[in-house]
Amino acid sequence: MSSRTSPYRWLAGALALVVATAFVTTQVFSEDPPQGQPKMTPEEQKTFEACMKAAIPGPQHKQLVSIAGTWDVATTFWMKPDAPPSPSTGVTKAKAILGDRWIMEEFEGQMMGGPFGGLGITGYDNVKKKYVNIWMDTMGTGAMISEGTSDATGKIITYIGTYEDPATNKTKTYRSISKFISDSKHTFEMYDKTPEGKEFKCLDIVYTRK
Repeated sequence: MSSRTSPYRWLAGALALVVATAFVTTQVFSEDPPQGQPKMTPEEQKTFEACMKAAIPGPQHKQLVSIAGTWDVATTFWMKPDAPPSPSTGVTKAKAILGDRWIMEEFEGQMMGGPFGGLGITGYDNVKKKYVNIWMDTMGTGAMISEGTSDATGKIITYIGTYEDPATNKTKTYRSISKFISDSKHTFEMYDKTPEGKEFKCLDIVYTRK
């Protein structure tokens, strides 16, 4: 079997990364490096410390993972601006992952009269200074990806994202807003655009903690 197709190739790379990380961490947090290994230069030390700082969860992550738990979900969907609303219900289970750096939400419910499931992962990028979100569901095989910023309170996050429109096979831009109302309630709104470029509210979700 060639190395190009070997299933062990990824494992070798992962082990190399673990070994390298352990070596560098040892250099930083001990007075003397391992025998036979050089000390880090000031520039290398600075780079490593910046990477370590970027990996530490902060208040934005704490806010996101505060929604961990099980939620009753009430959804209202609009196909177009003048369409009648389509209400539905479901349940979302949210849990913090990767050391409280991300919140992962799994939704099960109804959409347009049929079963619907979705998976969302949200975090905060310390380097970009932006929230990041990816959403996938049973209505398609693509992903919706967005980045956002919060208001001064940190409780209202506005995202701008993109998705591939299956009707036109073109990339579309959307806007969404997450609001942290209380420990037992938060909301989500999504705004799409008509073919003429007019924005309209296409989705409204209210989460109530079980």
